[in-house]
Amino acid sequence: TSEAPVEAPVEAAPARRQFKDNQSRRRNPTRRLQAAQPQQQPQQQQQPEAPVEEPVAPVQVAPVQAEEPTRLP
Repeated sequence: TSEAPVEAPVEAAPARRQFKDNQSRRRNPTRRLQAAQPQQQPQQQQQPEAPVEEPVAPVQVAPVQAEEPTRLP
């Protein structure tokens, strides 16, 4: 019976920590967004190079789906 009361406070502790995390996360994003905006502008110039590699991945995904239908029938 002594173990039951010990578990109750343990579960209540994590619940309070989540509340603090939510409040801290809501305040941090506002500051992080402002700091990230200036950094994203220079990164956008390099982004055009990344999209060129992205189309290569979808091409490999198509053949994988083509093999699946052939195995079903």
